[in-house]
Amino acid sequence: MCKFKTAIIDWNGTALNDLRIVYESVRCIFETYKLPPPTLREYQTEMSQEWMKFYTRHGISEETEPGDLNKIRRAYLEAHWDDVALHEGLIEFLQLLREEQMKSFLVTGEIKEVVERRLQQFYISDLFDKVVAGAYRKAEILKAILEEFNLLPEETIYVDDDPFGILSAKELGLVTIGMTHGYASTERIRAARPRLMTNHFSSVIGFVKASVKV
Repeated sequence: MCKFKTAIIDWNGTALNDLRIVYESVRCIFETYKLPPPTLREYQTEMSQEWMKFYTRHGISEETEPGDLNKIRRAYLEAHWDDVALHEGLIEFLQLLREEQMKSFLVTGEIKEVVERRLQQFYISDLFDKVVAGAYRKAEILKAILEEFNLLPEETIYVDDDPFGILSAKELGLVTIGMTHGYASTERIRAARPRLMTNHFSSVIGFVKASVKV
């Protein structure tokens, strides 16, 4: 029997391998404003939940409306909709959760319509028990999920590529897994000190299997 009962998983960068096109959408924004774009390394090191500060730090005027930047970003991402894939091992991980009778929740800051299209695109809608989109305040969302479903933190694993999400989950007592194949640099994930740090879902699968009591 597995000691874990629930897995909460982030989407962009964690489950969906979309770092390349997301970074290219950032480059597109800076090119539109005729500014030199930041490097991928700078993006992975500096981007945070207060994302507008990243753009102003690299030359975008503070008077620029965030919505204007989002329009450029969304247009680029839509034009390159098919240029992404799921991270290797994700489907096997979700299938393992089913085998171990663990609940699987998807929690993401992405808008609902986009997430639903992606889940249908990869035929994995039925592998999640609940999808929470537009989750910008991860700490509040995670706390609400724990309370709504009467989940014990020590029986819940949280998988994310965002150090802020990892820290929020740790504060609530969840078992954290930091993925280094996503948006944040390995150093930032390490600094958040998750229980497990890895760049592949095979390690997450092994982590869950190791918790199974014979």
